Order: sequence, then C-alpha cells, then structure tokens
Amino acid sequence: MNILVISDNENSGLIKQLNKKKAVPIIRRTIIAAMDILRHQDINSIIFDKQHRHIDVLEFILNVRDIDRKVPIYVPQEFLENENWSKVMIQGWVKPLNKDLALFN
Repeated sequence: MNILVISDNENSGLIKQLNKKKAVPIIRRTIIAAMDILRHQDINSIIFDKQHRHIDVLEFILNVRDIDRKVPIYVPQEFLENENWSKVMIQGWVKPLNKDLALFN
C-alpha cells in the first residue's frame, strides 16, 4: 500500500507506525513534489503529518481532487478545528487521522 505522506520529518512517529503496518510511506516535503508523485505513481492514501506553514493544505486538496477524486486524504484532528475545513469535511474529501492508524489494518 503506497501512502503519500506530506511531512517535514522522515523519522516521525507516523512514518514508524506506517512501516509497522507494512505500508510504503512516500514522504514529500513540498506540494510540488507531492503532486508529481500523485501524477506518476499509484497512491492508495494521502496523509498530512502536521500543519505546515508553507503549504496551503486546502488548495492542495482541491488539486488532488482534480487528479484523483477517490484517493482518501487524512489530516490530523487539529486541522479540522478550523472553520475553513467544514466544507471539505461535508463533501467527504478529508477524514481525521486516527492516532493508532486503525484505518490501515
């Protein structure tokens, strides 16, 4: 299972958990690099590890939906506390990231 992870930290707890679950984390730090992977590889899910100052996450999600409307996108719960997220949550475009990664069992 190829998981595109948007993260600044290749050694994060999330990456370690994905490896334990036998997933293949493909880590990218920038939106441009993430979009390139999405266009050229089969990706099963996208995960944002944490909020990034230099990344417009909502814009990225809209771009992902232009490429692949079915790939699930998971974001940390704290992302969803922002009122701007209500529209994408209602549309079912993003899901909260379960801390124990039960979604990958």
